[in-house]
Formats: sequence, structure tokens, C-alpha cells
Amino acid sequence: MLGARPSSDDSMTRRVNDGDLVESVLSNLVACHECDLLHEKVAIEIGAEARCMRCNAGLYTNQQNSIDRAVAVGLAALIMFVVANSFPFLQISVSGNSQSMSIISAVFALSSEGQWLLAVVCFGFILLFPLLRMVGLLYILLPLRLHRRLPGTELVFRGIVFLSPWSMMEIYLFGAIVALVKLAAMANIELGHSFWAFALLNVLAAVSLQMIDNHSLWELISESREGEESPAGELV
Repeated sequence: MLGARPSSDDSMTRRVNDGDLVESVLSNLVACHECDLLHEKVAIEIGAEARCMRCNAGLYTNQQNSIDRAVAVGLAALIMFVVANSFPFLQISVSGNSQSMSIISAVFALSSEGQWLLAVVCFGFILLFPLLRMVGLLYILLPLRLHRRLPGTELVFRGIVFLSPWSMMEIYLFGAIVALVKLAAMANIELGHSFWAFALLNVLAAVSLQMIDNHSLWELISESREGEESPAGELV
């Protein structure tokens, strides 16, 4: 039986170089999230957007000062989230009887009526998932702004991508507006500070999606991981 031949230093070096070459080639490829067509990434002008050659879907953008603006919008959204859950959402008056309601009290009202599943779904989709997404995004962006990275950045990024489709604050807002239109003829409705803060929160959440795309954010995370090898811990 022939024994396995040990690898020489040249063969080991060749394998390492081949691995680096493959990783370099893969890092320059971008897959369309709509049709999965692979594209070679090219440099684009500031403010421009690269689109898929097959289905014309957006691939990545080049936004100037994207991290600064994303951090500012993220902090503003987090403040609006706190305000939206700290004040009454609306106040309903019928025949002299008045009752105020907040977002969290609506969840508790569902649970008190025995609608536990609906209460959990509303709590997750309207409160928990959006909050985790905002906090997770700031967990990534704030250290990147300071040329640092925190432990578990990649895991947090994957969590944000997973939670994004399940953040449904805008659906709650549209449902509340429809209900208010139907109740306007039967009761006197006063919108509270929470309503306007929640509406602004939805606008900020939509704006934050345009600040920095997932591909660009993942590249920044990858660059920060490479920067950990430097003694100062800064990006290289």
C-alpha cells in the first residue's frame, strides 16, 4: 500500500494562494436577490445604484456618508419608538365616557380577552421585532463609525436580515387609520402624541432602509473583521 505523500512547502503555498484567489473572486461577485444572477461588482458613482442586467432589480448603492446618516436616522427612530410607547395612542369619547389607549395596552387588552396568540403576534411584529432590528442596527453601525466592531457582529447582522420582513409597524399604522376613519362618525377621537411619534417612526424606518443596503453593510463588516488584525484595531 502506498502511503500518502506529504505536502511540500511549495504545494502548501500554492493551496493557500489558490484559496485566497477563490475568496477574492467570490468577494467581487454579487447575486441578485430576485433572480439569483451573478454579477461582477464594479465601482459606481456616489449616489448611483447598480441594477441587475436580467430583471433590473437593485443590487447595491454607493451612498456618501451612509453610516453617519444611518446612525442618525437609527437613533431618531429609537427615540420615536420610546415616545410612541410612553404616551397614549389615542383617546375615544362616547356619550361623555372617555378612554385612552396606548400601543402596549392594546396588546394587554387582547390577552385579557383570551386572545393570547393574537396578543403574542402583535407584540412580536409591532414591538419586539422592530425594537430588536433598530437596536441591532445601531449595535453594528455605531462601532463601525468609530472604526471598531463588537463581538457577534455577523450574527447580529444575520438576525437583522431575518427580522426585517417580520417588522410590521406600518401594517399596524394603516389598520389603526382605517379603524379611526370608521369610528369617526360614532365617537369623538383625539390622536395622542404616541400616534404622531409612531407615524414618524414608520417614516424613519422606511428612510433607514434607503441609507445603506445589506450588501454594503456586509462589506463594511468584512472590512472591520480584516482590520482586527492591525494592532490598533482600526480598519485597514
